[in-house]
Amino acid sequence: MKEYSYSLLLLSDAEPGTGFGSELVNDLIPRDENNNAVLPASHVKGLMRASLTEVSLARNWPVRLVESVFGKIDHKLSNEHSALSLANAATDSRKASRFIVRTAVGENGVASDKSLRTTEAISATTVFKGKLFSRARPGSVEDLAWRLALSCISAVGGNRNRGAGRCVVKIDGEPRRPGQLLKELDTKIGTWNEPKRNAVSSTSKRVLGSQLVVMRLTYRASTPICCPEIPDRSNVISTGFTIPASAVQGALLTYINEVDPALATALFEYAQFRAWPMQPCWQPRPNEPEAIPAAAIRVSLTHKAAKYSVKYGVDDFHDEAIKPRASNQDRTRGAPLKATDGVLLSYVDGQTNQSVVKLWRASDMPLVITSHGVHEDASSNRTRNLFTVVAMAPLVWQGHIVVPKDAVDDIQRIMTDLPQVSIGKSRTVRGLGTLSLDVVQGIPEAWKTKKDNTVLVVQSPIQIPATWLSVQKEFRKVAESWQLGEIREVWASSGILFGWNRLKNGLQQAQRVILPGAVVQFNCKVDDKILYEFLTQADYLQSDERQRGYGAMSVHPGQATELFEFDSTPPPMPKSSQNYAEGIKRVQRIARLNILPSVSQIRRIKDLVDTDGPQRAIDFLKRQMTERTARIWSDWEDCYEEIVDLAQKLPTESLSRALEVLADLTLAKQGDSQ
Repeated sequence: MKEYSYSLLLLSDAEPGTGFGSELVNDLIPRDENNNAVLPASHVKGLMRASLTEVSLARNWPVRLVESVFGKIDHKLSNEHSALSLANAATDSRKASRFIVRTAVGENGVASDKSLRTTEAISATTVFKGKLFSRARPGSVEDLAWRLALSCISAVGGNRNRGAGRCVVKIDGEPRRPGQLLKELDTKIGTWNEPKRNAVSSTSKRVLGSQLVVMRLTYRASTPICCPEIPDRSNVISTGFTIPASAVQGALLTYINEVDPALATALFEYAQFRAWPMQPCWQPRPNEPEAIPAAAIRVSLTHKAAKYSVKYGVDDFHDEAIKPRASNQDRTRGAPLKATDGVLLSYVDGQTNQSVVKLWRASDMPLVITSHGVHEDASSNRTRNLFTVVAMAPLVWQGHIVVPKDAVDDIQRIMTDLPQVSIGKSRTVRGLGTLSLDVVQGIPEAWKTKKDNTVLVVQSPIQIPATWLSVQKEFRKVAESWQLGEIREVWASSGILFGWNRLKNGLQQAQRVILPGAVVQFNCKVDDKILYEFLTQADYLQSDERQRGYGAMSVHPGQATELFEFDSTPPPMPKSSQNYAEGIKRVQRIARLNILPSVSQIRRIKDLVDTDGPQRAIDFLKRQMTERTARIWSDWEDCYEEIVDLAQKLPTESLSRALEVLADLTLAKQGDSQ
């Protein structure tokens, strides 16, 4: 996979709407977690597909060329892969946005009732920078095809047929123009043979040794990531905050298979190869050093936090598996304790050298919500499907894998050579990031007992039979079979889960499982070495459980003492946007007055502001009072002071936009009166 950069220059205002709005604006532009305007990767990829499809039809190229480059469009699971992955194209310009106000005109030439619409747009001359990751061999037909498709994009966003979003795209280091790419591709397409992609299998065999090594995975996402906990084919897709163990295994095997199919097959069949789910552990901030915790463990069912506390203290947390608490004390400072979901992060205090546990609640983790339309192929009657995706903002995740020692060097070499790894749903436009693997020297911190007795927390589902026994009794039976020591107590909840396996082309059979967060409390402290061997050998798992990522456990790090939080306040709105919003509120009040100037009179004020500045407009307004007739002054009398005050306080650009909105509101009001 090779990384490429490109730039997109807007020649006219673009309107890449999100489908979301506010009280002032009907449609907002897409933004990233840092409040910068972006062109979504899914939108850019869709435009690339459309442009290559159009050229292919005109040149009578094989239909399979488009599918080979961009993947196959199909509601069903498919083995078709895209040769490309894209990240959102972003700009850090704070002057990128502006507002466009429109109203529909009826048959009589006046504004239609309730048709006023304000849309946020991205200003012309804004430059977006994007990245593209290609698996195509440089100089191949697929490589030329994506270059041609990207270069041929002439407009982005909505209302493209009205001239919005006109643009020019340039690929860094690509001197050829679209015509030259077309000519070269047209020459090569006659001898093109569709590449055959590897499956997770190989005719050659590789034998792996019995000595095991634990590796720590650190995944730094560069785009939002979506890993649904429950397979769903509806048009609202919601993510969980955890990257499941099965997704971790699948990603590793997929990328290893592209380079070394024999190693991928050997790992897939290796009885002890398994992964732990990756948990969020850090939220990157620009110009801030990383402080990744020693361990990230999904919170247990026994962990509670005060429900209504604004500022949390040590007494606002409780965990029954660590220290029992009487039921009549199940509240702190008058606030009841409530079960929480999230991650327990274990830190080592630099001053005291003591372990500190923080709770990162799921409700505090940042999300990115987007909506988009998908245009299907001809076989689907070109219907348009709208989707809403709830994804995690780009974070840092960590987890572990167990692999044979003699495969470590090859795994590290293969994964290090990858500029980007994609995980989760819609991997060609979402879930991109870098994955690092480091050998753990000794026992991982997440597997060490830090108290007098060992408490295990289930990190991924544990399969149990469908019986009439209660989930607590069933889980106790499973825990007793581990033979780690006498069990004091268990806490568990069960559910029905499906698997989702692309290689098997569909959903896997439903199974009854113990859900993550279940707790096993032992009467004794299980020796760390015994526990390490138990977790790595995984003799308690069947083959299908291991392949589905079941049975991962970690040691409870202890009761949380404080919340892990970042400043969730979004970056401040650009000053121009703040001024514009204030101007809109003021002109809305003006528009409610009974007597208003005509639309032409208001536009005259706007023209003076645009050409000569606010002071010239103020002088014009004063002349309406002192030099014009009483009838003309009566049109301005009610709104005179408000407009003069606006002209004195707002910057020229914001004042001009506010007067334009006032003219539109006046036009709509006069149309209603007629």
